Amino acid sequence: MEKDEEKIDTELENQHNGDIQDVEFVEDEEEKNPRDTIKRLRSELKVSQKDRQDYLEMSQRLKADAVNARRLDDEWRKEFVKFSEERLIMRLLPVLESFSLATANKEAWEALPKDWRVGMEYIYKELVNALSEHGLTEINPQVGDVFDPYHHISVGVVIALDKKLDQTIAEVLQKGYGLNDKVLKPSRVSVATFEAQ
Repeated sequence: MEKDEEKIDTELENQHNGDIQDVEFVEDEEEKNPRDTIKRLRSELKVSQKDRQDYLEMSQRLKADAVNARRLDDEWRKEFVKFSEERLIMRLLPVLESFSLATANKEAWEALPKDWRVGMEYIYKELVNALSEHGLTEINPQVGDVFDPYHHISVGVVIALDKKLDQTIAEVLQKGYGLNDKVLKPSRVSVATFEAQ
């Protein structure tokens, strides 16, 4: 029986100690003047609300910064992927140009066996298609087009007697290539220049 009473006393004492820890003691003066207590609590509430608002604004800014950073990272990755193959494509351009040169001399090309020509043309088309899928485009101006120094390199000048032909392409010597709106290799052309006689 005594053990049970001791156990109950211990539990009551532990419970009483827990209650003491949870209770916030109020000073005697505040008990006497509740208006001061209310005033102090309102002041603390305003500070807490201001802190809460500051944390909310900071949280919103951080979320916006994270969204912007993710968007910029996605854009950078797209650009990286877009131009990551540029080096390989630049290495393959001479191969593509060699095919074009091989077929440029029609007389010599026609002299070759037909089956061989068909096979070579098929390989050329496959190479062009594969490179096109990765963003390669031809810059192939026509005679009479306006000369554009961004897309063309002038390697010669031809005298034009008609003023309408001034600064137009007189001859295309070699087509150029672009990759995703970027000029990899400008086309080589001769430019017509008007000279009054």
